[in-house]
Amino acid sequence: MRAILSALGLCTFLISSNFAEAETKSQDTVFGLLAAEPKWLSDAAKIETKLDHENGMRILPMLGAGGLRALNDLENITVVDAAIVTSDSLIYATQQDILNGQQNKFSYIARLSAVDLVLIARRDIAKVESLAGKRIATGPAQSSAFATGELLFNGLNIEFTRIAKQDEAAIEALNNGDADAALILGTDISTAALSDGRFHVLKLQVPPQLAKIYQPAILTSRELAGLVVGKQSVETLATSLTLAVYDRPNDLAHAKSLQNFTSLMFKLSAGDSGGNLAAFVPGWKRHAESQKILDQTQANNMNNATITPTGSKP
Repeated sequence: MRAILSALGLCTFLISSNFAEAETKSQDTVFGLLAAEPKWLSDAAKIETKLDHENGMRILPMLGAGGLRALNDLENITVVDAAIVTSDSLIYATQQDILNGQQNKFSYIARLSAVDLVLIARRDIAKVESLAGKRIATGPAQSSAFATGELLFNGLNIEFTRIAKQDEAAIEALNNGDADAALILGTDISTAALSDGRFHVLKLQVPPQLAKIYQPAILTSRELAGLVVGKQSVETLATSLTLAVYDRPNDLAHAKSLQNFTSLMFKLSAGDSGGNLAAFVPGWKRHAESQKILDQTQANNMNNATITPTGSKP
């Protein structure tokens, strides 16, 4: 009996070993996709759902530690092949010389969506200029909101006291009186704690020196119930949620993986609503593979165009 059990155990081991070996041989190419902030991990998950295991591509979503840190990770950590960041993070990092002159090696595959800037303040603060000298929650030093806050308030020539809180923590600080205002990136936030009439959204217009970084946007009560009343709307600014990559000219495996990913991204996401992969991102250059696909698509569309005759038939 023991001999039989031993033989069965050996067979099971051999079968398991052979299966594991076969699985390893057929393993997909792993593509590391970093979400700079927790709120954008769902965007990474959507890309994974669409592209995972397509054409030998295994998408691995990862959570980063802020937009500025994500750029550094993209440059220095080889398992990070692409990162979801706001476009103004690169611009701020370039201005502050955080990237040690390597900013030209960053490019973008696609613009995923617009990200509205939501500046929430106490009701008694009527305009953005009145925030001078006030406490504003713009996030920790490596965060995307921090970079946005530095660009925005420097552009507006407004000095303020920085509170290192973002998203829900920033809303809590505002609600508790630990901050006079909070800068939130995106409208996917819970505003229930701020809907008692003590707070409102401040109007933001594009300063001339930031016109190449931000675009005008509109906020309504649909996105921010309790902060924007009824059918009113508030002008604000928007940055771009960007799928960024870093050029590694000597890493052929990375280049091939990136080419495969980009091709799949455009092929499988072409009909998606809510985003335009061909959209331009101010302040960035488009990745060569992405540009090649767009050029080819445009050429094909021109070749397939038909001329519809007008006038009466002969």
